[in-house]
Amino acid sequence: MRNPGMVTDGPGVWLVRDTGARLRVTGRGVLLGRRDDCDIVLNDPRASHHHAFVTPTTRGLELIALGRNPTRVDGRRVDRQILVRHGQAIEVPGGVFMVHAPFDRRPRRPEPAWVVVHPDQNSYGLRQLPFIIGGVEADDLVVEGWPPAAVCFYPVQGGMAAEFTVRATLNDDTLESGTVEVVDSDDTITIRGTSITLKDASGGGEDSTQLRPRSPHPTEVVFEFLPNGGRIHLGFAGGDRMTVSLPELRARLLATLLSPPGAYEPGEFIPDDALLSSIWPGNNSRGRTDLNVLIHRTRKSLMKAGVNPAAVLSRARQGRATCFKLAPGAKVEVK
Repeated sequence: MRNPGMVTDGPGVWLVRDTGARLRVTGRGVLLGRRDDCDIVLNDPRASHHHAFVTPTTRGLELIALGRNPTRVDGRRVDRQILVRHGQAIEVPGGVFMVHAPFDRRPRRPEPAWVVVHPDQNSYGLRQLPFIIGGVEADDLVVEGWPPAAVCFYPVQGGMAAEFTVRATLNDDTLESGTVEVVDSDDTITIRGTSITLKDASGGGEDSTQLRPRSPHPTEVVFEFLPNGGRIHLGFAGGDRMTVSLPELRARLLATLLSPPGAYEPGEFIPDDALLSSIWPGNNSRGRTDLNVLIHRTRKSLMKAGVNPAAVLSRARQGRATCFKLAPGAKVEVK
């Protein structure tokens, strides 16, 4: 662990090693592995070069297993990724790290809030996100006649996005299962003939979910390749920073948009043909349908990390080209 003596206790999230050394988990996340470029260097031959990644998300602290040998939480093996909580132990070859994430009591800034107007005409605050609405008791809010987990809401920059698991209508637009859309106040969602309406209740009661507004386009982007994918660090005006971890193909898509082939520049629309040849080199069987599916899944990954997907990843109006939106003068690095 780098400079353990420089780390002191305080609010926030920390990884506490069994030796007593501590490292704060910032918005960029913490990478563990044998290579010197890791935030925590593991001196154990069983550890992979990049063995595990710990990153804060809107859902909580996420642990992503990257190495060949096991990563465990409280003795249980992590196959891909898992949310970890205060007091849990992360075990990797070469060390055990306790998660220290006490409740942060610092006051929050005034922020937008959201409620749902139910078919019974009562309003229900979205107390925490993700928030799932469906037709069974396991859902956060039950709407009679809806399928289980019909729609899930996530916080994104300056608002909220919805992921639909069934065919639905958003205002006058028909959406297919798997669609991800950023929603606005007064939007109406209809499923199987029953509707709910979303309301921005800023300044409302304590039962509403609090969301933090952010600048729409990043001013700084750093993309890093990892053994099984990559991670992207986004910086916004005002100092907000976000990190998103991505599996291999989604990582290739963003890396190509940020470091495009030929004479194209980051922030420009890149034609589908150029994207296809970069993401699936030498594979002529891949086409626009595959690319559209990949873009859709990448938008979902961004959304679940709290990034407004419509604000950073855009398709041309007639399709056939995609761009990663950037603020004027944005700094971009791919490594």
